[in-house]
Amino acid sequence: MGCTARRVRQHGKSSALLILVACVIMLAGCYSWFTPPGDGDLPPVDNGTTAAIALLVESSLTRSIADSLLVFKEDLTVEGYRVIERAVERSASPREVRDILESLYRDDGQLVGAFLVGDIPAAYFEARTGDYSNPNALEIFINLDATDMYYMDLDGGWEYDPSPDVMEGRPANVVQCTLDPSVEAFSDRYIVYLDEDKKWDYSQVADKGQYEIEIWVSRIMGHNLAIPGADEASVIRDYFEWNHLYRTGHADIADKANLIGAIDGTNEQGMDWSALCANVARASDVSAQEFEGILASPGGAEVLYLTAHSTPQAHQLLDTTITTSDLAFLPKNAVFYLLNACSACRWDQYVMSPSDPNYLGGMYVFSKTQQPSGDFGICAIGFAGVGGFNWLSYFTEYLNSHPGSSYGEAFRYWFNRNLSHIFGIWNYVILGDPTIGPEVTSDSS
Repeated sequence: MGCTARRVRQHGKSSALLILVACVIMLAGCYSWFTPPGDGDLPPVDNGTTAAIALLVESSLTRSIADSLLVFKEDLTVEGYRVIERAVERSASPREVRDILESLYRDDGQLVGAFLVGDIPAAYFEARTGDYSNPNALEIFINLDATDMYYMDLDGGWEYDPSPDVMEGRPANVVQCTLDPSVEAFSDRYIVYLDEDKKWDYSQVADKGQYEIEIWVSRIMGHNLAIPGADEASVIRDYFEWNHLYRTGHADIADKANLIGAIDGTNEQGMDWSALCANVARASDVSAQEFEGILASPGGAEVLYLTAHSTPQAHQLLDTTITTSDLAFLPKNAVFYLLNACSACRWDQYVMSPSDPNYLGGMYVFSKTQQPSGDFGICAIGFAGVGGFNWLSYFTEYLNSHPGSSYGEAFRYWFNRNLSHIFGIWNYVILGDPTIGPEVTSDSS
């Protein structure tokens, strides 16, 4: 019998809400300049049979999701990972969580990523320019953002700040975006070097490894979502059930990438999805109705990349907003979401009203009310504050150059390469399972 090409899943180893004024001010972050091609210096994928993944599970959830965790661990093991599970108390401090990961990274030697399952505490980052004597040093926002970079950058010089105060000693040109909550905050020892145009000059940083991340970290959680008929344990169980079906090939998802811009084009920044998806569809100036239609398209899509001004609970589209309340009752038929949308993955609640705990990224990934015909989300990458994705060509460049690699690996590569261009990327967040990746084509008899 002759050989025919078929699509095979290869994940992991083998495979009217207020739009923040700050989002408008940070326009250059959300609508980024065109990305020049990378220099081709791509590291090898270290994701063989010895690669380890940490599974940190909130202890109070362990019994109620035990069966789902077992299936998830088996799926990861089949794909070549060693899974190291640890229980974490809800009362644990960020320092205690990081100590676990740092110890595993140091002692195991093959840790590539970590899942935080349940209500695992967040660290908060207080950004500083490092030069208060010069009011024109660097125009940045100083505010407290939840930062999982604290758990990904395991050899950085992080310092505990017992009394974070975003106003104290700030340069005159720095705008305060948020109030100072009572949280545990950490600051890395960032020294901001500037060129003549007052831009981040990474070439002057002696210890570049200081700012790079060593592992990816992703959250799987439901404690802060108000999904109809669901509690935290059932949200997580439903997510793992769909994850297993997808990973084991029991889902027929269209081999498609939807690239969407609410305004001003699709803002692709040199990304090349054409080598990863058979069909790349572009849409700009998208209305709420058009966006809902794209989300609900039959067969869904492997990828949805969206650029839109946002709060944690609403996207601003061409004609109106679409909210988390809307999303709860809409099919969301994409697997991987790349959300170039301010605060879309902000899962904590201190900025917005606690009366509406939902957030956009969580609804895309963890809401499964439309199953089995919709709600295909497995993973989303976005950010917990204002800002934007920049230099995204590195993300698809990695995936194209490493067939069978995962979104988590591509994220780590993109994150570290991004540092050579721009300062201030501490609030990027991964939700769900980034050990999946684009489908790849192989030959089969």
